Amino acid sequence: MRKALLIYLYGKGEPGLSLALGFLKAYADADAEVGEGWEIELYHRCLDADPAEVVDRIDRAGADLVGFSCYSWNLRAVQQVVSRLARAGRPRVVLGGVEVTPRPADVLRKSRNVDFVVVGEGEQTFRELLRRLGRDGAGAGRDLGDIEGIAWRDGTAVRVNPPRAPIADLATIPSPYLQGSYGDTVRRIATVPVETARGCPFRCTFCFEPRGFKIMRAFPLERVKQELSCLARLGVAEIEFFDTNLNYDRRRAVEILRFLGTLRRRTRYRFELRAELIDEDQCRALAPLSFFAELGLQSTNPRALAAVKRPTDLAKFEAGVRALLRASIYRPCSYSPLAGVLIDVMVGLPHDTAADVLRTFDYAFGLVPSRIGVAITKVLPGTELHDDVMRGKFRYQVDADADHVIRATATLSKQEVREFVFFKCAVDSAYNKLHAVRTIGWMARELGLKPSAIFLEYARRLAAAGRPWEHYTVKDLTGILAEIGRTHGSEAVASQVGAKLAAEAMLNLLQNFKEKRRAWWSRLLFMTGHALARRFGGLAPLPEAAPAAVAAAPRPAPARTET
Repeated sequence: MRKALLIYLYGKGEPGLSLALGFLKAYADADAEVGEGWEIELYHRCLDADPAEVVDRIDRAGADLVGFSCYSWNLRAVQQVVSRLARAGRPRVVLGGVEVTPRPADVLRKSRNVDFVVVGEGEQTFRELLRRLGRDGAGAGRDLGDIEGIAWRDGTAVRVNPPRAPIADLATIPSPYLQGSYGDTVRRIATVPVETARGCPFRCTFCFEPRGFKIMRAFPLERVKQELSCLARLGVAEIEFFDTNLNYDRRRAVEILRFLGTLRRRTRYRFELRAELIDEDQCRALAPLSFFAELGLQSTNPRALAAVKRPTDLAKFEAGVRALLRASIYRPCSYSPLAGVLIDVMVGLPHDTAADVLRTFDYAFGLVPSRIGVAITKVLPGTELHDDVMRGKFRYQVDADADHVIRATATLSKQEVREFVFFKCAVDSAYNKLHAVRTIGWMARELGLKPSAIFLEYARRLAAAGRPWEHYTVKDLTGILAEIGRTHGSEAVASQVGAKLAAEAMLNLLQNFKEKRRAWWSRLLFMTGHALARRFGGLAPLPEAAPAAVAAAPRPAPARTET
């Protein structure tokens, strides 16, 4: 029997379990011919592992075929492993995933140790490849011209076969959880991914999903419930839904959310939602759950949103955010940095200036989500935005060796992009980690500034210090914010910021304790602590949201400063 080893090199903070490879194994194992001829093993390792360690694992497995799931963040690590495989007697190598799908021929030409690239959805193509390699023996892989969705080597030539249509009926794909494809691995993973549907009904040009999978297809609802029940029985701490928008079908979303309410109470759920589609039924179904919802705002600049085909109704977006926060257990006065609602803000969309990005951030800040995710735009191969850039429709400088991250745009200089990298670090530190939301909102009002201005000043100090943002504590932040207050001529702000940060830190601790215990007495303790902090500790109130019309109003750009 031949051996196939499928490898996923995951990034820090990602689920250490590949759903894509699980689907490949489950689908291939269900085929009688493949089952008789191949043993398929899954191997997961963090991408910062020594490549020699991964190569040694491949050698010890005695694999005839090695496959890698490839994304922008792990392709370099995959290439380092593949390049170390000895040419003589090495296993065949197949790559798949969204990073190699748009340019399979280039991948084969640049990586001589790669034999095959699976293009697009991989279950059927991988199964056919295993069938063919199992039949041909010593001549395996010499003629694969009739297999759709694969690129391969034909002697010294590189062949790219016609594409394969996506699987129309997802019910034909067995569940890797129900089939036991991961073995005991699921019990050891903190966050486990699931998928209830494939495709995306929206057309955002910076995303690969609309280009690759335009038509929405859903797994049978009963099968989804069986998977979720299985994971609940295994005691999984967190389940992350990989659907692009869980609530694209509102009725289906409500049924899934209500079902989650019947499962293990200690499980937390993560998913992406379209804020404008949130309604009362969804909120009622969400209310009993511990959840973390990601909402894509991206920009408040109508011109930028139109350029990337992402229309957004800011009034509906705001209503959706507030409804989610009201529905969750993260109320009434503090929203946990560990769970709740995250709002995404992108840096570098077409037409967005530095002032536009800061204006979007201030709008998100005023909604008081649990977290704000600041992301530097990537121009990913295979997306419509990438094609637009290649045609000259938008002017970008992109670092192809750094996950396709932008370096500059027609409206953002290199200096401004560099500054936003540190701005992201400042947000991750002061907002997402230390959760100094009330204190910074209070400072902004007292100093007559926008919250983004304070984060910018913090970012410049982070850049100058050269110290990782993860190492900053409440004490460090107190000193920095006091210094910012003095810089703006307010000794009163500088003298009060320490007490307000301490009160907010105490409230955050009580909030997290309340979430963990979920008992009447933990809620009472939180409310008592909140009242005491407001009355005696100088706790600042939550920031207020800027109206949508104000968020979209023009605002002068910040002065450019070297970092």
